Amino acid sequence: MLFFFNHYFFFWLFYFRFLVFCFFFLWFFNWLFFWFCFFLDFFDRFFCYFWLRLGRSFSRFFFL
Repeated sequence: MLFFFNHYFFFWLFYFRFLVFCFFFLWFFNWLFFWFCFFLDFFDRFFCYFWLRLGRSFSRFFFL
């Protein structure tokens, strides 16, 4: 019984550590993915704004 309790205790100990690691892993990569998408959206808008400004200025230079 002591042998079984010992294995059971260590199983739950490592299983709990594995669950904590999994939840931390998911939280951390969810956080990274959120900021990556946020800055990707920000730089995409920034790039599109300057690309449209550049195209407008070139079209004025060539066609006016």
